[in-house]
Amino acid sequence: MTVDAGRLSGLGAECVRVFSRSDARLYALSVGFGSDPIDEKELDFVTDRPGFRSVPTMATIFADVIMELSLACELERPELAVHGVQKLECCAPLPDSAELEIGGTITEIYDRGKDRGAELHMVAEAHLRGATEPLFRATYVTIARGDGGFGGPAPSHKKTLNNPATDPDTLREFEVPRNQALLYSLNGDPNPIHTQPAMARRAGFDVPILHGLCTYGMACRAVLATYCDYDPTLMKSFDARFSAPVFPGETLAFELWSVDDGVSFRAKSRERGVAVLKDGFSRISSN
Repeated sequence: MTVDAGRLSGLGAECVRVFSRSDARLYALSVGFGSDPIDEKELDFVTDRPGFRSVPTMATIFADVIMELSLACELERPELAVHGVQKLECCAPLPDSAELEIGGTITEIYDRGKDRGAELHMVAEAHLRGATEPLFRATYVTIARGDGGFGGPAPSHKKTLNNPATDPDTLREFEVPRNQALLYSLNGDPNPIHTQPAMARRAGFDVPILHGLCTYGMACRAVLATYCDYDPTLMKSFDARFSAPVFPGETLAFELWSVDDGVSFRAKSRERGVAVLKDGFSRISSN
């Protein structure tokens, strides 16, 4: 059915999500931590030992309310929907286990045109059970490529943070194993375009593509390693735009720049020379 902006705008959902240290370890492994099993600093994220740390971008997998709201949109071509932008505000460090109360809301709906799709902005805010202050806020922007032309307002042309035109200060390359999407899907993402070849072809891809949030988590690994000495408490935000799909088996080159208040970053497929992640910015605490 056609996107009904009047019905969907402001629509909310709530859930309780419990996660354990095992879940945190799985997430870290699924975005590449521990690729070198003798790297002591990365082992703090993937092994059960006293110095254990949670990866900040794990917050984005607690998306039950976002999935519920996405289903409520009743898209005509849900298989064509792709992740456009992800933003994360880290209000406090993620614990290694917790019970979270999460509220989600559809905050903005735009019509990009019949051939370009609908743009849906959804925000999830999480609190530790019984707490008043938020733990994190995550904004998900979905581009529903088959659902444009419903007569809604066009997206506002907000100024985006472009990556610097200079050569990057640092370059880090990570290989994406061919089974990376299968591993990442264990975090609870059911979209079959990442795991089922037939569904990927139906969505216009020759083979299953990597989850955008997996690339996003790999970028977090690059920033933590390069600018935070693997201390996740220094990371206060993490935003990026997904500009092209990633295919498991590729090598991702993460380009990083030190800028005011943080780090600018983007990622490219080394094999194709295509930027897959753009306009990345992470605010880093100086403390």
